[in-house]
Amino acid sequence: MSKYHCFHTLILFLLLWGCNSKSALPPLQQVADLPGTEMVSSMDQPVDWSKNQLYCVSLDYAWEAVRKALEGDAVVDERDEALWRLHHSPNPEGVLAPDEIDVSARVQFKAVSAVARFEKQLPFSRPFEANTSNLNFAGTPVQHFGTWGNAQGFDERVSIAYYGSEHQFAVRLLPAEENHEIWLLAMEQPLGNSLQTCWEKSMIHMLINYSPDEQPAEELWRYEFLENDRLQIPMIAFQLMHDYPEMIGKNINVLPQSYQVLAVSQRVGLVLNESGATVRSESEVAVASEAVEAAPPPKAMIFDRPFLLALKRKDVARPYLLAWVANSEWMVAMD
Repeated sequence: MSKYHCFHTLILFLLLWGCNSKSALPPLQQVADLPGTEMVSSMDQPVDWSKNQLYCVSLDYAWEAVRKALEGDAVVDERDEALWRLHHSPNPEGVLAPDEIDVSARVQFKAVSAVARFEKQLPFSRPFEANTSNLNFAGTPVQHFGTWGNAQGFDERVSIAYYGSEHQFAVRLLPAEENHEIWLLAMEQPLGNSLQTCWEKSMIHMLINYSPDEQPAEELWRYEFLENDRLQIPMIAFQLMHDYPEMIGKNINVLPQSYQVLAVSQRVGLVLNESGATVRSESEVAVASEAVEAAPPPKAMIFDRPFLLALKRKDVARPYLLAWVANSEWMVAMD
């Protein structure tokens, strides 16, 4: 009998955004068929910023289940970089609430398999406007949603976390489920060489050094959505399947035994659009003091170039989905 006992780990992740027919996932695609897309197994993996980069925590949950099922001090060779990074990723416990993630592991015939699944539907309390004007993402016309001016219920759905210029800003989308949030961060260039570094450095640069509480009164306009401000976000819809061939055949040692990786795969789907209830009434009342100051310049928060996208629980710093959107492969093309 071979000294190698084998395990098979299958990771399935399904994320839905929205509450109407537009939330349906598109057909499944293999990442290998998308030349401008990569899926990473850990947030600290070095990436190619010229491509879309996608991370999801479901892989960490499944791997943690495998580690527990092995019932020993598992060791991975550092030369097997992808597997080593996954093995040494922080424990994902708490990234999602226990009732939001379904994880199971099975030991059968000296093999271990694990599956991690979760699904979140996060509709907005009110819809954004859809396709109010043209949006070219890196030269490609795409469908989008957003708003012009402070629409009714705007504060319930979005807040400006930081605005430095039309090339560097951060907005936070607020779904009806209060425990979750979506971050979109536009920057002139990504920071660091991994999604984790880019996320952490961007949050520090945009949100700590430039928090509203530290700004003089004349700078507070940067954190308020004013009448002539614009917000435009590309609609995203994808369902991706990815195998990790770089992990296949690698070993995990739990002395006195050694286990070999047979398969690692992950499926991730995301739909992001204007979804929510239809609102047909809007009222506005405006007043001004007698001493009217000069209006600040309009803010243009238009995501028409690469940006960082993160889905997370409000009470947890680590996102459960983190993506660098570099091209239009994940976006909904104009009809």
